[in-house]
Amino acid sequence: MIVNVKTDPELLDLLRRASRLPAPDRAELNRQKRSWVIAEMGMGSDADEAAYSSAVTRNDKAELERLDHEAQKRMDFARAFLDGTFA
Repeated sequence: MIVNVKTDPELLDLLRRASRLPAPDRAELNRQKRSWVIAEMGMGSDADEAAYSSAVTRNDKAELERLDHEAQKRMDFARAFLDGTFA
């Protein structure tokens, strides 16, 4: 289903309310940046994403578990890196 934002009153209302929110402060921008970096590490490279997509298509539960574990390790590393605690 394609949603037309111009004609969907709920989406228009949400957009109007969001446009009136105050700009985030520097601390909030830094939190968002940190979250984005960690999420990107979880997604990994294009090859990682392709492997995950393939495993989903094949319903390969063992491969999905392995790939999820790898993603978690990448995100853990990103957190440690950002915190300055990686070895």
